[in-house]
Amino acid sequence: MSKRTFQIVDTAGEDGYSHDYDVTLEITDAGIVYTMYYSRNHYWNENRRGEKIMTVTDDGDGFIVNPKFSKEMDYAEMAELFAMLSFINSQEIMGLYKGDILETTHVKSI
Repeated sequence: MSKRTFQIVDTAGEDGYSHDYDVTLEITDAGIVYTMYYSRNHYWNENRRGEKIMTVTDDGDGFIVNPKFSKEMDYAEMAELFAMLSFINSQEIMGLYKGDILETTHVKSI
């Protein structure tokens, strides 16, 4: 399978802008490799446009995320990771791991 490129459009945040990212999907000997980049859209700083954000590799035994995140993530990192994992989950290639949250229930407040 050749490398395929997708565009993820994240919903508008407090700034009123939606943020888009480019994600490539490639099946390699190492596994399924997903790479996320900042798009070349005008609202990203010029030095950020096209910059690689992260790579997630499904090696058949689990996922390898590069770069590794620290124990504390800022909101932007969390939003990017959520967008990437949502994209991965949306792909039919996920097989048994593909799923959606069907319902959430408030159990107890402390």
